[in-house]
Amino acid sequence: MKFLYYLIVPFLVFTLFCKKSNSISQTEAEENKQRIADGYRSQIKDHYVLLDAKPSKEEALEYFLKGIASGNKGAFGCNEEEYKNIFLPNQVDENNLSSYMEPDKAWEIASFRREVAIESLSRSLLGKTFQVKQINWKKLNRKLNNLIGHQIGSIELEIEGEIQSTEAVKLIIEHENQFKVCVFAK
Repeated sequence: MKFLYYLIVPFLVFTLFCKKSNSISQTEAEENKQRIADGYRSQIKDHYVLLDAKPSKEEALEYFLKGIASGNKGAFGCNEEEYKNIFLPNQVDENNLSSYMEPDKAWEIASFRREVAIESLSRSLLGKTFQVKQINWKKLNRKLNNLIGHQIGSIELEIEGEIQSTEAVKLIIEHENQFKVCVFAK
């Protein structure tokens, strides 16, 4: 009986301690998540200027792809400042991975994904002539606070006579009739 006592008591103490520790870390995680979300919400503005924005989503996509074809690796998509200060705050309520991530960490992950997409697109487009044949939109639009997000399913391109499809460009943002490629990933 004494042997059983020495097994059960430490087990119960350990179990209770783990549950308490887990609930504390879960509470801290929720508080941190809320702090980040509140920080993003406080940055939402009524007006933004998107550099090199175009008057239509189709023109924004073509401008972005032409930039890659000419070797300007992603120069015509949202830059780091636009991503952190415009896109991230406005997509806070989307409940995705970056909604509750510190801006620098979100940019680090997005930057890596963008680089992979640019390399993929560069292999197909760099130094070549192309024409956008079809854009398959996932949805007409997605309300992101003061932005509208136009989701792309796939793009069919005719590259020097050959039809190719890509899913590397994910989202074009719109604000006050300004359009710009914002999310691209492979």
